[in-house]
Amino acid sequence: MMLILTNAGSMAVQSNDVAEKPFTGDPWRMKPSELIKNWLEICISDHDLCQISFTGEPLNKRKLTIVPRRLIQTFTRTKEGMVEKQIQLVQTSPEFSSSYVALSHCWGPPNKRPIRTTKSNLDQHLVGIALQNLPQTFRDSVSLCVELGIQYLWIDSLCIVQDDEDEWKQESTVMGSIYENALFTIAASSAVDSSQGLFGVKSKMDLVEIPYSNVGDVKESVFAYIEPDLQKILSSAPLAARAWVMQEYVLSRRIVHFTSHGMIWSCHNDENPGIRYMSSEFSNHWKSPFEYEWNLLVSNYSRRQLTYKSDKLVAINGLANRFQQKHGKTYCCGLWIENLPHDLLWFSDERLFWHTGSDIPSWSWASVTGPISFKSAVFDSPESVCGKVLPIQGSPGYLTIESSLKLVDCLHGPLQCQAFCFEDLRDMDFTGRMQDDYRNGHIKVSPTYLLLSGADKIGWGVFDEYNEPNCPVFCCPLLKQQVWEGFALSKEKQFLWTLLVCTVDGLNKFRRVGWGLILVPSWLDGIVMKDICLV
Repeated sequence: MMLILTNAGSMAVQSNDVAEKPFTGDPWRMKPSELIKNWLEICISDHDLCQISFTGEPLNKRKLTIVPRRLIQTFTRTKEGMVEKQIQLVQTSPEFSSSYVALSHCWGPPNKRPIRTTKSNLDQHLVGIALQNLPQTFRDSVSLCVELGIQYLWIDSLCIVQDDEDEWKQESTVMGSIYENALFTIAASSAVDSSQGLFGVKSKMDLVEIPYSNVGDVKESVFAYIEPDLQKILSSAPLAARAWVMQEYVLSRRIVHFTSHGMIWSCHNDENPGIRYMSSEFSNHWKSPFEYEWNLLVSNYSRRQLTYKSDKLVAINGLANRFQQKHGKTYCCGLWIENLPHDLLWFSDERLFWHTGSDIPSWSWASVTGPISFKSAVFDSPESVCGKVLPIQGSPGYLTIESSLKLVDCLHGPLQCQAFCFEDLRDMDFTGRMQDDYRNGHIKVSPTYLLLSGADKIGWGVFDEYNEPNCPVFCCPLLKQQVWEGFALSKEKQFLWTLLVCTVDGLNKFRRVGWGLILVPSWLDGIVMKDICLV
């Protein structure tokens, strides 16, 4: 988009030839705090949806139900005739009700990690923290709060004692609510670590000066600027790659993003919860699609980065809590019991990696690293073919499924071909029919294996860990799908989506190893359904 930029005193504005476009870059510098204050005032006065929580409760007219354990208090004092900014960590009480701002930022690699509160320095931080000891992003955030007259700031590395495991576990469960209750969130979106600051990441504006003259002798200039795709800038920014930021973004009612192309404001000013209102510092406004369904959020989340694999469920726990409160469903290891068995059929077109040594069950998408999606989001309402799916009381992570179970006689593969290239049984030869994009390696695919019963082809399967497991493979069908138009040559009327499972230590327990499609449902005729334990 081409923008013409000028200021309020310009003759171009007074003559109504150009609309005023104030912004925070050269040649006129508007203080970022002034623009944020304008956005915030408009949002508070006009945006009803920005005054309520994810679960629909009013937030600005009640005492906080979740109070951060600690906050950074910002204040100024005069010393030797100079006004100095000061900060200290303060303990809150259940009665705390003041407004605060939260910071969302990238910690960066180990050698760039920001200052942290630990057991050894907690008492000192409660007395005061020297500003010169803070990284630039923290100092910029403090300055912004002081200029806006906001007394309290929440920063994870300072407000949570980082080497207190019990405290960290407790605070991580309410972290989503901390962002939701904040007046707004400061997002250091384009900074790769806390040393880069909020303002230092901004690129130099490429302005083109255009002479402007009105009636008379007054001559001046306006400036042309080609605005980049700001939505793309946000989605590709370093902060957007962090898994922890998912719940921060979803639950924060208001966010001001500091990007390489200036500030972007985001809030919920729309009747549709799947839309976010966006505004840049150039006075441009637009609406952005907003993922609001759990499976879509999880699919996005699985593509983000985590420093510690053990945080896979912890980093989305706050969001899960809010979903649970809103919808009243039963949460279990990243999935909802009421949505099973549909959501057990998550899959990936790329190689996945198991979290070895993890206590996350194999049937959960959180047990693997890699981008995943859900069959229920790809195909319209497949029907369940199994009975009850319930967690086993007293055995965390165990599921019991009432289903058929049958051993696959033989596997043939791998075929370097995406599974959906097979249009019916006659198309499933031992070389695999490949589209050119797949054959030439333009698209990453997981190899497909043919499932055989004797010499007969009964379907295909894809293993999560890319290679065939070194154990007997069983089919555990969960859903049936009516034959769609692409399978018109098939004589079958329906197919069965199935989990591929193996026994655990030879016991009557099974772990997920992949997924597939049974193209000959009659292969399961005579199999009696029974309770199967998934771990």
